[in-house]
Amino acid sequence: MKVNYTIILLFIILPPVQSYSMTGNCRISGKIFDKAGNPIHEARIVASLCAEASDILYSFSDHNGRWELSGLSPGIWTFKTMAPEHISNTVKKKIKSLLPNRLNIVLQNIPEKDKLESSLESICNQFITEYNIPGMALGVIHGNEPIFAGGFGVKNHESNQPVTADTVFNLASVSKLFVTAAILQLANRGLIDLDSPVVSYLPYFELKHQIYRFITIRHLLTHRSGLPRGPAYLLFPPQRDSYALERSIRALKNQNLPVNPGGKWQYSNIGFNILGAVIAEVSGQAFEDYMREHIFIPLEMRSSTYFKWEVPVGNLASPHYFHEGKMHTSIDNDHRPYAPCAGPFSNVTDMTHWAMAHLADGMFNGGNIYSPGGFYQALSPGTETGLPDSEKHMGLGWFLGTYKGHRIAGHSGHQVGYKSHFLLLPDDELAIVIMINNEDGPLQELNAQILDLLLLFTSLSQAGHEPTHSSVNLKERIGVSKANILYNIGGQ
Repeated sequence: MKVNYTIILLFIILPPVQSYSMTGNCRISGKIFDKAGNPIHEARIVASLCAEASDILYSFSDHNGRWELSGLSPGIWTFKTMAPEHISNTVKKKIKSLLPNRLNIVLQNIPEKDKLESSLESICNQFITEYNIPGMALGVIHGNEPIFAGGFGVKNHESNQPVTADTVFNLASVSKLFVTAAILQLANRGLIDLDSPVVSYLPYFELKHQIYRFITIRHLLTHRSGLPRGPAYLLFPPQRDSYALERSIRALKNQNLPVNPGGKWQYSNIGFNILGAVIAEVSGQAFEDYMREHIFIPLEMRSSTYFKWEVPVGNLASPHYFHEGKMHTSIDNDHRPYAPCAGPFSNVTDMTHWAMAHLADGMFNGGNIYSPGGFYQALSPGTETGLPDSEKHMGLGWFLGTYKGHRIAGHSGHQVGYKSHFLLLPDDELAIVIMINNEDGPLQELNAQILDLLLLFTSLSQAGHEPTHSSVNLKERIGVSKANILYNIGGQ
């Protein structure tokens, strides 16, 4: 079979800098894809230091198109990309003519990593002080590694135990990202068709009017089912038995459908509880068991669970909320009927694993929670939400938007005593997760401050980078210690 590869070099001119001197070793890494978005296997990367013929390094791209060179000394390097060895000579010659022959890169001084950490700590400490937040945890991921994971403030304002990266918080509606992952897994295995009616998989699902039979799995994922948001479930007595989720779905038989299926966007917690029941019915497992086996265990999210009783008492951040003029630090939020829409407990250590996997199309430590390319379908913009630019569109379970020209995807969570936010910048290989044990802090404002700092740190803003809206494009990034630069190789 003849394979056509197209790789186009785009060189970004950096603003003038005072000095190009560097200290310590440096690293360059990236990805190479073909025009169809498939990784190019075993492409050879040759790096040589100008005027130093003896200083030459080699690397091969792996099965996912990723490659890395480390140990680069300060200076101007020349990089050459050679075609993979395992393809025919005819195709190889064609590829070779299209691959970038040469690229001179100058290492630029940027803020040191310890200065980044101190800046993040300053922003977060100021935030919890200004908004009277008892405790907060922050995780920042760049490429395939966490660059910050830590805690601020206290787990409980009475005990004054400090929050750490391992402190567990309730994630509330960030759960919807986990549910989406599970549905996509089942779809990848051919057990679910996203465009089939829900009743095909959940025979006991029933609403008051017969039009409910036209609600599809995709309608639920994109909040276009016509279902309302749903009640404040914490007002109800807890239900913890294994039949609780199914019982709550059966109880919908008298529920009206305010909007026709496939109509306007309308956020619905009920819709994701139905998806949780679909996961249980199709997999033959309890919802919580499926999520543990197919999401948490593969991603080594060892502290994550849908059962509050599994969290060690001393490791849980207490919820803080005011009621009748008093601060309260306990609430029963372990409700199995509503686990899919808002039930998980996790920490930033675990969520950095979730982030790294979703910056690599589901890959983590040699495994993949999706089939190749399976995650990117969730990031295809669908319905307009009417929300601000950062959440302007709805993908499959993910809010999609832009921040200062950079594509973002994510979801926030909010319930009594907790708020959380998970944010992904897929083109920039950045991710942020924030958790607080209070309802009052404006996390969007905090996100903006952190994003501005990170984009400065990675030199994306200075380079005038305008990300394209395709997972095909390559974002190459140089940098450890004091070095970071950007260039792109992308299929058009």
